[in-house]
Amino acid sequence: TRLWLVTPHAGEVVVGPRSGSHWLGQLRIRALDTLIQTYTGRHIKIWGIDDPYIEPNGDGYGYVGSASKRFKAMWANSFNQTSEGRLKTNIAPADTASCYDQVKALRFKTYNFISDIESAEKTAAGGAEVPTYIGVIAEEAPDIVCDKEKRNINLYPYISLIGAAVQELQERLEALEGKLISG
Repeated sequence: TRLWLVTPHAGEVVVGPRSGSHWLGQLRIRALDTLIQTYTGRHIKIWGIDDPYIEPNGDGYGYVGSASKRFKAMWANSFNQTSEGRLKTNIAPADTASCYDQVKALRFKTYNFISDIESAEKTAAGGAEVPTYIGVIAEEAPDIVCDKEKRNINLYPYISLIGAAVQELQERLEALEGKLISG
Protein backbone atom coordinates (compact mmCIF):
# COMPACT_ATOMS: atom_id res chain seq x y z
CA THR A 1 0.00 0.00 0.00
CA ARG A 2 1.25 3.46 -0.87
CA LEU A 3 0.17 6.85 0.37
CA TRP A 4 0.37 9.69 -2.12
CA LEU A 5 0.17 13.23 -0.81
CA VAL A 6 -0.43 16.28 -2.94
CA THR A 7 1.77 19.13 -1.83
CA PRO A 8 0.12 22.45 -2.67
CA HIS A 9 2.50 24.67 -0.67
CA ALA A 10 6.02 24.47 -2.13
CA GLY A 11 6.30 20.72 -1.66
CA GLU A 12 5.43 20.75 2.05
CA VAL A 13 3.54 17.91 3.70
CA VAL A 14 2.37 18.33 7.28
CA VAL A 15 1.42 15.21 9.21
CA GLY A 16 -0.42 15.93 12.46
CA PRO A 17 -3.59 17.51 13.83
CA ARG A 18 -4.93 20.80 12.54
CA SER A 19 -3.52 24.08 13.73
CA GLY A 20 -4.76 25.12 17.17
CA SER A 21 -5.65 21.65 18.39
CA HIS A 22 -3.82 19.79 21.15
CA TRP A 23 -1.06 17.67 19.68
CA LEU A 24 2.26 16.24 20.71
CA GLY A 25 4.24 16.77 17.55
CA GLN A 26 4.27 17.34 13.87
CA LEU A 27 6.30 16.04 10.96
CA ARG A 28 6.86 18.30 8.00
CA ILE A 29 8.44 16.80 4.90
CA ARG A 30 9.78 19.18 2.29
CA ALA A 31 11.55 18.69 -0.97
CA LEU A 32 14.93 19.73 0.48
CA ASP A 33 14.56 19.18 4.21
CA THR A 34 12.64 17.43 6.96
CA LEU A 35 11.62 19.30 10.09
CA ILE A 36 10.56 17.36 13.18
CA GLN A 37 8.89 19.83 15.50
CA THR A 38 7.48 19.58 19.05
CA TYR A 39 4.44 21.44 20.32
CA THR A 40 6.74 24.03 21.94
CA GLY A 41 8.27 24.90 18.58
CA ARG A 42 11.62 23.19 19.17
CA HIS A 43 12.72 21.12 16.25
CA ILE A 44 15.34 18.93 14.69
CA LYS A 45 16.00 19.59 11.03
CA ILE A 46 17.39 17.10 8.52
CA TRP A 47 18.48 18.89 5.38
CA GLY A 48 21.07 19.52 2.71
CA ILE A 49 21.14 18.66 -0.97
CA ASP A 50 24.68 17.36 -1.43
CA ASP A 51 25.85 16.95 2.18
CA PRO A 52 22.80 16.18 4.33
CA TYR A 53 23.01 16.71 8.06
CA ILE A 54 20.89 16.82 11.21
CA GLU A 55 20.64 20.21 12.88
CA PRO A 56 19.20 20.97 16.35
CA ASN A 57 16.86 23.86 17.17
CA GLY A 58 18.39 27.34 17.04
CA ASP A 59 19.18 27.20 20.76
CA GLY A 60 21.20 23.99 20.25
CA TYR A 61 18.68 21.96 22.21
CA GLY A 62 18.11 18.36 21.12
CA TYR A 63 19.12 14.80 21.85
CA VAL A 64 19.75 11.54 20.02
CA GLY A 65 18.36 8.81 22.22
CA SER A 66 18.10 8.99 26.01
CA ALA A 67 19.31 7.19 29.11
CA SER A 68 16.44 4.71 28.81
CA LYS A 69 16.01 4.66 25.00
CA ARG A 70 19.44 3.87 23.59
CA PHE A 71 20.47 3.24 20.02
CA LYS A 72 22.12 -0.15 19.52
CA ALA A 73 25.04 1.25 17.51
CA MET A 74 26.19 4.36 15.65
CA TRP A 75 28.78 4.70 12.92
CA ALA A 76 30.54 7.85 11.87
CA ASN A 77 33.84 9.07 10.55
CA SER A 78 34.02 11.69 13.28
CA PHE A 79 32.37 12.73 16.54
CA ASN A 80 33.17 16.28 17.56
CA GLN A 81 32.59 17.48 21.12
CA THR A 82 31.95 21.20 21.50
CA SER A 83 35.05 22.60 23.20
CA GLU A 84 35.37 26.30 22.31
CA GLY A 85 36.52 28.49 25.18
CA ARG A 86 33.82 31.06 24.38
CA LEU A 87 31.18 28.48 25.36
CA LYS A 88 32.77 27.68 28.73
CA THR A 89 33.14 29.41 32.07
CA ASN A 90 35.09 28.78 35.30
CA ILE A 91 38.07 27.52 33.26
CA ALA A 92 41.00 26.47 35.49
CA PRO A 93 44.02 24.16 35.16
CA ALA A 94 43.26 20.53 36.00
CA ASP A 95 45.04 18.79 38.84
CA THR A 96 46.79 16.12 36.76
CA ALA A 97 47.91 14.23 39.88
CA SER A 98 44.26 13.89 40.86
CA CYS A 99 43.44 12.72 37.31
CA TYR A 100 46.24 10.17 37.54
CA ASP A 101 44.82 8.82 40.81
CA GLN A 102 41.33 8.61 39.35
CA VAL A 103 42.53 6.74 36.27
CA LYS A 104 44.65 4.44 38.43
CA ALA A 105 41.50 3.65 40.47
CA LEU A 106 39.45 2.66 37.39
CA ARG A 107 38.49 -1.01 37.41
CA PHE A 108 38.26 -2.30 33.86
CA LYS A 109 35.97 -5.25 33.24
CA THR A 110 35.05 -7.49 30.34
CA TYR A 111 31.34 -7.92 29.82
CA ASN A 112 28.48 -8.77 27.46
CA PHE A 113 25.36 -6.69 26.97
CA ILE A 114 22.22 -8.53 28.02
CA SER A 115 20.54 -7.31 24.81
CA ASP A 116 23.31 -8.96 22.73
CA ILE A 117 22.74 -12.28 24.51
CA GLU A 118 18.98 -12.01 24.01
CA SER A 119 19.45 -11.18 20.31
CA ALA A 120 21.81 -14.14 19.86
CA GLU A 121 19.27 -16.47 21.48
CA LYS A 122 16.53 -15.27 19.07
CA THR A 123 18.51 -15.94 15.90
CA ALA A 124 17.52 -18.89 13.73
CA ALA A 125 20.78 -20.65 14.47
CA GLY A 126 20.36 -19.96 18.17
CA GLY A 127 24.09 -19.81 18.65
CA ALA A 128 25.17 -16.46 17.22
CA GLU A 129 28.39 -15.10 18.61
CA VAL A 130 27.92 -12.60 21.44
CA PRO A 131 30.44 -9.74 21.41
CA THR A 132 32.57 -9.22 24.50
CA TYR A 133 33.50 -5.67 25.46
CA ILE A 134 36.05 -4.13 27.81
CA GLY A 135 35.43 -0.98 29.78
CA VAL A 136 34.33 0.46 33.08
CA ILE A 137 30.98 0.12 34.80
CA ALA A 138 29.30 3.52 35.15
CA GLU A 139 28.27 2.97 38.78
CA GLU A 140 31.94 2.32 39.65
CA ALA A 141 33.45 5.19 37.62
CA PRO A 142 34.39 8.68 38.89
CA ASP A 143 31.51 11.16 38.81
CA ILE A 144 33.38 13.43 36.40
CA VAL A 145 33.04 10.90 33.55
CA CYS A 146 29.40 9.88 34.21
CA ASP A 147 26.02 11.43 33.66
CA LYS A 148 24.25 12.61 36.81
CA GLU A 149 22.37 9.29 37.18
CA LYS A 150 25.65 7.32 36.88
CA ARG A 151 24.13 5.21 34.11
CA ASN A 152 26.30 6.34 31.19
CA ILE A 153 29.92 7.28 30.51
CA ASN A 154 30.53 10.63 28.79
CA LEU A 155 33.46 9.92 26.49
CA TYR A 156 34.84 13.47 26.28
CA PRO A 157 35.60 13.87 30.01
CA TYR A 158 36.65 10.21 30.12
CA ILE A 159 39.25 10.73 27.41
CA SER A 160 40.29 14.07 28.94
CA LEU A 161 40.79 12.40 32.31
CA ILE A 162 43.00 9.77 30.69
CA GLY A 163 44.90 12.48 28.75
CA ALA A 164 45.60 14.42 31.95
CA ALA A 165 46.77 11.21 33.65
CA VAL A 166 49.14 10.53 30.72
CA GLN A 167 50.57 14.04 31.14
CA GLU A 168 51.19 13.32 34.83
CA LEU A 169 52.89 10.03 33.91
CA GLN A 170 55.03 11.84 31.34
CA GLU A 171 56.16 14.37 33.96
CA ARG A 172 57.04 11.56 36.36
CA LEU A 173 58.92 9.68 33.63
CA GLU A 174 60.91 12.77 32.63
CA ALA A 175 61.79 13.41 36.31
CA LEU A 176 63.08 9.82 36.65
CA GLU A 177 65.04 10.12 33.39
CA GLY A 178 66.60 13.35 34.70
CA LYS A 179 67.70 11.60 37.89
CA LEU A 180 69.21 8.69 35.92
CA ILE A 181 71.11 10.98 33.59
CA SER A 182 72.43 13.23 36.37
CA GLY A 183 72.99 10.45 38.87
